[in-house]
Amino acid sequence: MTFGNRLIKVDLLVNKYLEVLNSQLIGTYCKLDRRYMEAALCLKRIFKSMDPDDKNNRLNSFSVYLLLLAFMINDNYLPHLL
Repeated sequence: MTFGNRLIKVDLLVNKYLEVLNSQLIGTYCKLDRRYMEAALCLKRIFKSMDPDDKNNRLNSFSVYLLLLAFMINDNYLPHLL
């Protein structure tokens, strides 16, 4: 998938209802405020660059997105949609 001139990797899920809802929630916030998407992608790169071979000792991308989302909602940068 491309966003502007950036290539974005995606996962394909089959019969995973909650995962689809989670992805839609993240997508909604990305559309709502570009700052969220830019910060999430930046944090994802930082976390992956720490130790790219050791996936068990770092947060996964979705966890980073949720932590950022909680921070931005708590500090009133984003509205609470749930």
